[in-house]
Amino acid sequence: MNDKTKDNYLWNRSGSPDPEIEKLEEILRPLRDQSSGPLEPWPDGEEASSRRPLHRLRTGFLVTAATVLIVALLGWKIFDANSRDTNSSESKEANLEESKETGTGPKLIVDSSDRQLHVDEFLETREIESLSLAEIGEISVDAGSRIRVDRLSEDRTRLFLERGAIDANIYVNVKPRFFEVATQATLCVDLGCMYRLEVGASGRAKVRVYTGQVAFVDADREIYVPAGATCTAIPGRGAGIPRFDGLPSRIVSMLDQYGELKESESKQRLKLARALMVDLAGLTSQRHSLIVWHFLEDKDEDIAKDARHWLEGKFMKPTGILKSDSQKLDANDREAWKSALEIYWR
Repeated sequence: MNDKTKDNYLWNRSGSPDPEIEKLEEILRPLRDQSSGPLEPWPDGEEASSRRPLHRLRTGFLVTAATVLIVALLGWKIFDANSRDTNSSESKEANLEESKETGTGPKLIVDSSDRQLHVDEFLETREIESLSLAEIGEISVDAGSRIRVDRLSEDRTRLFLERGAIDANIYVNVKPRFFEVATQATLCVDLGCMYRLEVGASGRAKVRVYTGQVAFVDADREIYVPAGATCTAIPGRGAGIPRFDGLPSRIVSMLDQYGELKESESKQRLKLARALMVDLAGLTSQRHSLIVWHFLEDKDEDIAKDARHWLEGKFMKPTGILKSDSQKLDANDREAWKSALEIYWR
């Protein structure tokens, strides 16, 4: 029975009776029976003056008593409902906290002091510190760094690097995307590797991947950074285009300029992207196709189309891509190109 049906019974006796209201009626029934007969005429004279107040007092007492009992019962029911709502809210908050740190999550230990770090705890280093993440990997934190623990659970571990630098060695048996390091500029997601992540005073983040690969993730955009490549992310802009070492200084300069531009600066971005693809076409090493592959997912359709033509002019188009030249490639198409080009990025 719902609360609305109970309320109807209380006020107009329609609907199903509430067991507690029925109990109250049983208590009050004897009092009702005493005054349920026909009313006698009021006596005159002295007798009237002595009986009227007593009769009114008795009637008033009965009404007051009944009112107090009903109000008390309703008050108790409201309190009970509010208590259940409060307990439910507290339970949800507890579950939220538990999702950040559970007993089954890995332990993060500062090796020099054997101190365990917990969620929301900061570590500031005056010298190089080594952290052990049980069965997940090892992290070396540079002197002068400030790092916070954001999450420790069985499905994901996340740190926040406010400033400084870390060298992360995540074991090969750890599932991809388990270990993450957030920064002001981007989220660095491990895909099974060793890498160095630096955050400068301005909040810029730079990653250099030694083995394996990482991803810089900005909302719905993901930048792939394989071993041997570097990538920089800027607060408010997100990740730029990754590149390998050994590029001519002119191309490096243009890539840096491209990373500084906002999406709204479409003319400058298109001009720089086309200039980059012209210069990259003259290089003998095919590993720099990593840059052009990232242009495939650019929101500027002209840049994405030029990148597709550039790749199709240098490499055999992967099987399964059936879209015409006028159609923009989707995520599956870009993944097909990635699989075809990865051999050159090693």
